Amino acid sequence: MERNTGFFLYTNDTDKLYQLSLSSDGNYTMSPEIAASIREQIDKLDEKAYAVKRKWDVLECDDEVYICKIAQKNGIALGCIVNVKSILEPFSKLSLGKHGYVSLVDQDEVCIGMLDQSGIISEPQSMNTKNTYTIRQGLSRAPFEIRIGISLGGVLSLMAGSLLGMTVLIFMILIMSGISLFHVYSNIMKPLKVFTQNLQQYDEGGYMLNMTEGNLLELEQIDGKFRTMIHQIRKLKITLYERELEKQKIEMDYLKMQIRPHFYLNCLNFIYSMIDFGDYEHARAMTKITSDYLSYIFRNTTDRVPVLAESKHCEDYLKILLLRYPDKFTYYIEVHDEVADAEIFPFLIQVYVENAAKQALMADEKMLISVTVYPEDRDDEKYVNIFISDTGKGFPDEILCKLQNGQNISDNGKHIGIWNCMRRFQYYYGDQGEIHFSNSPLGGAVVDIHVPYKIGRSDTQE
Repeated sequence: MERNTGFFLYTNDTDKLYQLSLSSDGNYTMSPEIAASIREQIDKLDEKAYAVKRKWDVLECDDEVYICKIAQKNGIALGCIVNVKSILEPFSKLSLGKHGYVSLVDQDEVCIGMLDQSGIISEPQSMNTKNTYTIRQGLSRAPFEIRIGISLGGVLSLMAGSLLGMTVLIFMILIMSGISLFHVYSNIMKPLKVFTQNLQQYDEGGYMLNMTEGNLLELEQIDGKFRTMIHQIRKLKITLYERELEKQKIEMDYLKMQIRPHFYLNCLNFIYSMIDFGDYEHARAMTKITSDYLSYIFRNTTDRVPVLAESKHCEDYLKILLLRYPDKFTYYIEVHDEVADAEIFPFLIQVYVENAAKQALMADEKMLISVTVYPEDRDDEKYVNIFISDTGKGFPDEILCKLQNGQNISDNGKHIGIWNCMRRFQYYYGDQGEIHFSNSPLGGAVVDIHVPYKIGRSDTQE
């Protein structure tokens, strides 16, 4: 057989042995002796049994030793034949010593093939285990074991050679380390010391560096980088300061927007009217809800608040309106326990709930305002999904287009709350947060918010 490994197929119907090939040319030859041996092994198979678990057979043909595996069923046999030489030859480059060997042993402890310092032995001899150190490794796909016997003299020689090589290597490393240390000290550490001393001589407002040593190009480059870095730090301080001012302006704008005396006066007048008519139960409820509502607003201007506290504030607002306009709308608020403690900036939900409530007060039909807060997973990170919707007429087309493009929608005092909320949203979350505006096909506005799940210290008390 010209190849060391071959696959074959035999069928009883044709009584022929077909050769299979995995190579590109698809050609190899099989000697008549090997073909006859394979036919003989096939004839020994039990036609009624599926022989895929049959053990490997050993064939000796053309002064070569082969191992053969055949599986058959329903008159069809498929097999593989491997030359033992192809298994042992890769080990021929090993230095095994005078008594060393490599052998292929089957599950019955029978040596099928052997390789020693003279080459592959056609008739395997007994393995010398007294003067050798044996390494055994079984084959994962066949019931055979590779045994490598290394002559003890070869092992000692190999160890002595390795020890000598390691000694020389360590000696060379020590010499190179000494040279490297001297180079580092003279060309790097010493100039760096001078550079550090120059840095220590700076005045607090001085940013000029005069090098006293010019023998290190890297330090001259550091000098230029340092000047650039100082300039960038100063610009960064200015940018951060301006950003903080912008944040404060946004907070103040929002706070001013929240201070609407007419709303609070209306609440107080309504309470007075209920007391005047003797409706003390509703007056007490209105007083408690209004107190909680105002406390939340005055307590939360810059801190983050839990989602549950924000939803409670929205519910207080809706209850106040329902006490005054009981037939204008209904509401549904649900916060999943898993995200109840997640923190958001104040009034993130309330702004859109208030916008929906205003639409409800002007609508001809009774509206439903819905707020749901649920957890979601995004790219192995936990997020909070806040979904606000109503059954009204939805956003006007012009306003919706601006909202979807992140444009300013405030006009003559209208929509200031939503625009400030969008600016605060960008400040707090940047690219990590998402907010989508749309109109439902069934009618009504939809605000879909996605923010990272974060919890931490909050000054809000429910």
